[in-house]
Amino acid sequence: MKSIYELIPNEVKEQGYTKEIILKIYSQLYIKKNIEVEIEQVVDTPRQVITLEGLVMAMIGMYVVTGSRGEKYVITQETLDKTYDKVLNKPNMYIKKKYPVIAEKKDTDFVVPNNDANGGFLKGKAGGYLVQSMIYAKNIYPVDKEIFEDTYIPYAEYLREKYGVIDEMFEEEIQDLEHIEPNVFVKLLKSVKEKIISLWNKIRRKSNHDEF
Repeated sequence: MKSIYELIPNEVKEQGYTKEIILKIYSQLYIKKNIEVEIEQVVDTPRQVITLEGLVMAMIGMYVVTGSRGEKYVITQETLDKTYDKVLNKPNMYIKKKYPVIAEKKDTDFVVPNNDANGGFLKGKAGGYLVQSMIYAKNIYPVDKEIFEDTYIPYAEYLREKYGVIDEMFEEEIQDLEHIEPNVFVKLLKSVKEKIISLWNKIRRKSNHDEF
């Protein structure tokens, strides 16, 4: 079995991605389990939706997601199209597309702009996670600690279970990266987001996997 680092093409490494940078990014990659959620469109009148992150106004044409624990989210048509797939033969049921997200655990309460509504903010609690889609950067949202840890798994674990790909170097060396400050990672992410997505697509093609 190969290390994930071995699968990364040399031309990507030559662009300045050091082993430490790649491992730091890799350590914060997660993927949603195959959990079905119900998604219904708002068709008649706007309505207020009580979410774990605050009260959100769902306008006509927007969608209300009901998660595995009954929690509610409000999303736009664009977010639905870019981040969800329909479940065959089950009306209104969807699953997340099989692409990783970047997740950062927060030690204190935090807020993020609600990009799926007309302004406002979403409130995250201490211990929860700040999550960003790898395929739709605008999709940034807080997730409750228990819900996140119940519905997401580390990307390394997903690769290990699905493809038999392991990352021995990651397992051995990630502890040595504790000195990297969270803000450094956030700045790094903003500057290399598109290249990271390209990186994973190159790995997928090189590994001949249908999905990655």
